[in-house]
Amino acid sequence: MIAMAVGETAYGQILNIERLRMEKDTARHFQFKTTFGLNVYNRSAGVDDPVNLFGYNLDVNAIYYPNEHAYVFVSNFGYLKINDEDFLNFGFVHSRVNFLRDRKGQL
Repeated sequence: MIAMAVGETAYGQILNIERLRMEKDTARHFQFKTTFGLNVYNRSAGVDDPVNLFGYNLDVNAIYYPNEHAYVFVSNFGYLKINDEDFLNFGFVHSRVNFLRDRKGQL
């Protein structure tokens, strides 16, 4: 509503977060997974045509299963720069709480 009143345009994306969820475990504990990647390339085909590439990606996933509830945190960030231009820049952060996760379908 605010974006419509101001006249700005907002863009959204549909994200299937269920495929990023870690497997459910019966143990009551904390699970954490992180992945970091770095890409650096500075070789050129010719002196007048340089190719310099720099990029990174970071994934962080965490789940905490106390007694009855589940707390989920998923994030992904990425950046790619070719020569002096930003080529690709993306990321998302998602968090969720599943209350009474062991009693799904029961009233």
